[in-house]
Amino acid sequence: MNKKILIGLCLVQFLILIKTAVHAQNKALQSLKAPDTSAKAPTPKSGSKPAKVSSSELVIRNSFESADEKAKPASISLTMPDGKKGSYLIDVGLEYNFSEETLTGGRLYGQSFAPFLVFKRNTEIDQPQNTLKGGLQYQLSFGKSTDDLNHVNYINFTAQYVRDIADSSHSVLATAYYSYLSNNIADPSKVFVNSYHMIGKSNLFYLLTFNAGLEAQNIWLTSGDKTGFQGRFMGDASMSIAWRHRGKGQKTKNSYAWPKLFELSAEYTARYAVLNTGNAFGTWLPLFKPSLSWYPLLNDKFSIALSYNNGSDPTAGLPSQKFWTFAIQFQK
Repeated sequence: MNKKILIGLCLVQFLILIKTAVHAQNKALQSLKAPDTSAKAPTPKSGSKPAKVSSSELVIRNSFESADEKAKPASISLTMPDGKKGSYLIDVGLEYNFSEETLTGGRLYGQSFAPFLVFKRNTEIDQPQNTLKGGLQYQLSFGKSTDDLNHVNYINFTAQYVRDIADSSHSVLATAYYSYLSNNIADPSKVFVNSYHMIGKSNLFYLLTFNAGLEAQNIWLTSGDKTGFQGRFMGDASMSIAWRHRGKGQKTKNSYAWPKLFELSAEYTARYAVLNTGNAFGTWLPLFKPSLSWYPLLNDKFSIALSYNNGSDPTAGLPSQKFWTFAIQFQK
C-alpha cells in the first residue's frame, strides 16, 4: 500500500475516533446515574411477567470468540522512520450483533447471532502477521439475574474461515467457549467474576475473567508444509486493576459508572492439542499478554496502550514470538 495513502487513512481514522470519544465522554459524564456492574447485566426489571428485550448493534473489537468482560479493543499504530520502510499494526474486527434476552422471575435466558469480519496485520514484528477472518457467532446465556445479584452462564460458538496471507494458507476454524459472570451488589465481600468490583471504597476496581473451551482447525492450500487438522483444549484467565475517575459530587453508589483513567491487566492463554494430524502447529501453545492502558478522554471506549506479547495464537495467524506494541485502541 502506498505510504502516503496509508498515513492519510490512519489520520482520518484517528480524527473520527477522537470526535466519537469526546462526544461519548461528554454524554457519559452528564448522565452518571446508576451502577453498571457489567455490560452483560440485563436492562429489564425482574418480576412476575416476562420481560423481553431485543436489540441489534454494530460492535468493534479485535476478536469475537469469547464472551468475557475484559477489553478486546481494536488497535492501530504506525511507525514511519525517516529514510526507511515504515511499519504498522492494524487489528480491527467488525460484528453486527442481533440479540434477545428474556427475564422471568429473576431467571435470564438470552441468545445472540452475529456475522463478523476481522483483519490482523502487523509488520512491526520479526514474523509478520497478515490474517483475514470471517464467520458467524452464536451465544447462549442463562442463569439468575436481579437488580443486585447475577449468576449467568455464557456459551459462545463460532464458525470461521481464516486466510493467513503471510504463509498463503487457508483454514476453517470452529470454537466453543464457556464463561461465567457472578456479582452481588448487596454483598460486596463476595468475589466478583467477569464483572468489575470496587476495592474497598477506593477508586480501584478489579476484574477477574476466565474462558474454557474447545477449538478445531483444519489448514490446507499452503505454500509451505503447514497443513493438517488440530483439535485443542483452550483455557485462559485474566486479571485487571483499573483506576476510575471520581468526578466532583459523585457518590460511592454511582462508582460503577465512573470512567476509567488507567488499567493494568495480564492475560494468560493455554492451548493443548489432543488431536494433531499434521505439522501446522505445536502441541503446547501458550500466550502471555500483559498491558497498561491510559484513557486520556475518560472514555472506556478509547485508550492508548502499551502491551507485551509472548507466545502464539493459531486462531489469529500469529507465530510464537516476543514483542512490544504501543497503539491507539478503540471499541464500540
